[in-house]
Amino acid sequence: MRSAHAQRWRLARLVIGLCCLWLAGCAGTQLKKVVHEDAASPNGYVEVSTPHRGLLTVSRAGEALPVSTPLQLREGDEIETGPDAGAVIRFDDGNQVVLGPSTRVRLGSLEVLFGRLLAEVRGLFSVEDDTLVAGVEGTRFLFESKRGGPTKVMVLEGVVHCSSKTTSWPMIRLTGAQALSAAYGSAEPRIAQVSHAELSEIEQWANAIRTAPRAGFCCSGGAVAGAYSDACRGRFFTDEAAATAACKRVGHAPPPAITPSRIPAPHRVPTDVRRLPPRPAIE
Repeated sequence: MRSAHAQRWRLARLVIGLCCLWLAGCAGTQLKKVVHEDAASPNGYVEVSTPHRGLLTVSRAGEALPVSTPLQLREGDEIETGPDAGAVIRFDDGNQVVLGPSTRVRLGSLEVLFGRLLAEVRGLFSVEDDTLVAGVEGTRFLFESKRGGPTKVMVLEGVVHCSSKTTSWPMIRLTGAQALSAAYGSAEPRIAQVSHAELSEIEQWANAIRTAPRAGFCCSGGAVAGAYSDACRGRFFTDEAAATAACKRVGHAPPPAITPSRIPAPHRVPTDVRRLPPRPAIE
């Protein structure tokens, strides 16, 4: 009897453990947002919930995945943005990176295969390519890796420690408004100050991707019109048919019934007026 009870308990613990693992996976790293360039948008980008493969691809074990945001990501997944696209990846600890156009990264320790990203992190975090590793403890920095060109690290705030992957130079500590540029196998990297104009350009670029509105349709005043989500003053829909149906329901709603209590006071018919006696005849 005891043995059967123990077996049931072990099975229950196994089921609970698997459920916890499943829930932990669902709460992990996400592809949070995908955008593409749009000259008509106020900030130059618009959000896309189901990007086509030319805009963004996610590869897992060599196979391209169907993409719609938010998308759960796994260690080893590779994300690549097209030349007119950007993306936001959110980690389970709240850290996030903004990917620029023509960028490819691999998850694990975040590896940049090519392109550029802005990391916005709190706690231990690292970004690397085949040239160097940038390790941080709470900061905001740009990491750019060019095919056949130098790797650049630019610190907007906080501290970044850069180490050579080929051990050709010792670890270098960067602080706010400092930048490092290192070529693969170079004997010594170049350190420079970053201008206010360069920092502002990075901030504007990353903010445009983070805050890009969705494109769709707005139902306002009983009419449907194309609009961006941040400019709609009614109900916003990504689907035109849904917006049209919602506006049609509003447009054909029956008018409220008018009851005596709703008639404005000056037009209400009094019910307690006594008839006056007729005037006496004038002789």
